[in-house]
Amino acid sequence: CLLADMVLFSPENITDAESFIHLQLDGLARNIIQHRMRAIYTHLSSGIRVRQNCALALCTSIVARNRSLAFELYRNFDFSMPSLNKLAVPRSVARSQQYVSSNRLQKPWAWMDPSMLPTRHMFVHFVLTFLEGRDKTLLRPLLAQKALLGNVMRHVASDPRHLICRTLRLFWKTVVCTEGRVPFRLRAALCGDCSLEQLTVICGSSNDRHAGSGKSEEQLEARKEI
Repeated sequence: CLLADMVLFSPENITDAESFIHLQLDGLARNIIQHRMRAIYTHLSSGIRVRQNCALALCTSIVARNRSLAFELYRNFDFSMPSLNKLAVPRSVARSQQYVSSNRLQKPWAWMDPSMLPTRHMFVHFVLTFLEGRDKTLLRPLLAQKALLGNVMRHVASDPRHLICRTLRLFWKTVVCTEGRVPFRLRAALCGDCSLEQLTVICGSSNDRHAGSGKSEEQLEARKEI
């Protein structure tokens, strides 16, 4: 239906065309939120990486469109799903190291293809996109969801360096920084033993690499965020 409407519509200028396309995409996103969330839950709970990643990529794209759609997805999304905890768990250490060292991960556009990423990476992108929306009305409710940032920080040391930097930068701006106005109890919960342990692992890993071969720019950035 969306494709048919786009083909039938003949705009007089490019601005109208872009506006029409954006409206149609917003309508499609709202239709998915209102009528297709069960299908998304089925994919997230399927245990098949490609299906899970595609569902996470779709949710991430909806959140990234605008604040209104992000709020609607938050209201309709079931954050109590047991599968969310499983999505946040990284693959085995050996496979993670092999993947991080592969050439395809170095490509900046690699994460855009769900079939090329571990499920945890797509889950982290989904959570960070939610928090990067800078919607103050959603910030506290999102931080209070244990299945989101809590799961991201629980295994952050296993992520690739560029993802660690992005996560720690957001963690600093939204949780640690006083400008975020996060309640003390919520901040204490997010900065618990698991998060501190992961930060210790990241610092230790950076020190070990520095002792062997010197610091890279990404390692320096990661340590600055810590």
